[in-house]
Parts: sequence; structure tokens; C-alpha cells
Amino acid sequence: MPMEGGRQPFGFTIIEVMIVLAISGFIFLSAVLLINGKQSSTEFFVSTNDFKTEMQHVVSDIVDGYYPNTTNYSCSAPTPGTVPTISSSASKQGTDYGCVFLGKVVQFNNPNLNIYVVAGNQFKSDGSAAESLTSANPILVAPSIENYAMEYGLSLACGSNSIQYYNQPTTQSPCMIGGVPGKGHTIESIAFVTSPTSPNTSNGIQTGPLQINMVPIDASSVSGIDRAFKNASSLVNNPAGGVKICLKGSAPNYSALITIGSVSRQPTVNMAIKNDITCQ
Repeated sequence: MPMEGGRQPFGFTIIEVMIVLAISGFIFLSAVLLINGKQSSTEFFVSTNDFKTEMQHVVSDIVDGYYPNTTNYSCSAPTPGTVPTISSSASKQGTDYGCVFLGKVVQFNNPNLNIYVVAGNQFKSDGSAAESLTSANPILVAPSIENYAMEYGLSLACGSNSIQYYNQPTTQSPCMIGGVPGKGHTIESIAFVTSPTSPNTSNGIQTGPLQINMVPIDASSVSGIDRAFKNASSLVNNPAGGVKICLKGSAPNYSALITIGSVSRQPTVNMAIKNDITCQ
């Protein structure tokens, strides 16, 4: 029966419904992509800032003289001029006679970091105080390992070529387009160590702010780092161009260039966000 006024029942055709569904699906997909893009960017910025903070913590620990001893190890250096001995017996911090805390080594194990304590002998073979990294006979305290896991998919952008040091001031980044290494010296670990100094001859008291040296090391194993320490006199301290680290994450169009360089007596950590994935 015709409706009042002669109007027929009104509804959408199948084609009209399909058009509406297609438009709705497109809007929904666009919203999802937009949200995911913002989430990826947020995760990238959070993870890179956490990485920068972790590197700053390593330097701060050395300034404060802090080292972990959660694995109950002890360091012994009863004979002047020898490499300290690390054993599994427990000892309280500050009670290891002749064995001194020199700093820490950050070993890059993409996408994680291993952080080790560096110990040394307080005295040279003639009984005088060690005044350099070489004369302290440094050793890596492997049981003291700390682990730092990069978050949200953060990793080195170009594998082992993502960490380099430069002997001259430069804006060169570790990665070039296509993953070709830059012109720096590729490394796999960074040591942050104190520089032992002789006491003031006038009053026998050592004064002045603590000097921390950044030492790039081309080694990725405990034994390799120890071998590098045995030839400490040939290592480069505080390269003029600093150490540069290129990071990438879940955000598709960003990378982070971390630059560690020495200013005055302590290394500084700086970060620059780049609008590509190769730190250019």
C-alpha cells in the first residue's frame, strides 16, 4: 500500500553502502597510520634520550668513584707494578689494598650495551704511585658486568660501522648514504678512565678536579679489550673530533647522532636528531 502522500520507502542502494564503507575504511586506516607514526616517533625520542642518559651516567659514576660489586668479586694487587688479580671471593668496596678503580668500559653488543669496571695497580714496580693508565696495568673486571638494553627497537644504524672516532674536529657522521662507512676509525668499545697523577710536591696532597679520559678501543671482547690496555700507550686519548654513534629505531625517517667529546676535564654527551636513517 502506498504511503501517505504517495512517497515510497527510502533506503541506500548496495553501491551507496559500499562507497560509504570504503570512505569509512579509508578514514580509519589513515587514523591508524597517523597514530602509529606518532607512536613510533615518540618511542624513538624516548629511547634515544634514555641512551644518552645512560652514557652520561657512566661518566658520572666515574666522577663519583662508584662501581658495582654485586657479584662478590675482589681485586688484589699486593705486588707493585703487576696486573691486578680478580677472584670470586667477597670483599667490601674500598678494602682491596693496592687495587684502584680506574673507570668503566662500554662495549657495544648491538642492540645492547655491556658495561665493565676497569681496575688497576695503585703502585709501579718501584713502589711509587702510578701516574698513567699504562703504569697502572689496567684490567677489565669481567664479573662486574652491567647490561643496558636499548628500548623500542633502537639499535646501531649501520652495524659495527655506526661507532667511529675522529682525530680532527669534523661534522662527519658515522654512516653515509647506503651504509658506506665514514672517514673515521671504526671502534666497538669506549673506555672512560681516570688519569692517575702524582701528588703535589709541595705538600704531598693531590689537588684539582678529576681528569677523565675517553679512550676509543677497537675490540669487542673482554680479552681484546685487555690486550688493548696492555698497549695503552698506543691508544688515542680524547680524540679531537670525539666519538660519534649513529642510532636508528622504529621511526622510519629519523636517526640520532650521539657525539661524545671531552670538554675541559670531563667527557660530554650530545645528541642531534636527523631527518633520515643514516645520521646525515
